[in-house]
Amino acid sequence: MAVSNQGREAITEYSVRSRYQYFTLLDVRLLTGRTHQIRVHLAYAKHPIVGDEVYCTRRKTAARCPRQFLHAERISFRLPGTGEEVEFSAPLADDLRSVLELLAAKG
Repeated sequence: MAVSNQGREAITEYSVRSRYQYFTLLDVRLLTGRTHQIRVHLAYAKHPIVGDEVYCTRRKTAARCPRQFLHAERISFRLPGTGEEVEFSAPLADDLRSVLELLAAKG
């Protein structure tokens, strides 16, 4: 997957939630749903997702997190057939919360 003028339209909005010394926690909103969309767009902007072994070329950075630092805090969509909109939410997983606590402690 890559950013290309020949590809299908993919729109990603983001805002900064928290800043750390070398990292930034983002809130990301997808207006389209493409494969690896968040990962591709952030890597293209030279701000890859921590722990992403495919799109993050800075391996030392990736090693700071046990997995991709991606979390769907809230997701909503319309059910096929009925068109009913459903929404789900989930708290941040403990392993990712630990990474943020470590970053906050380092200032």
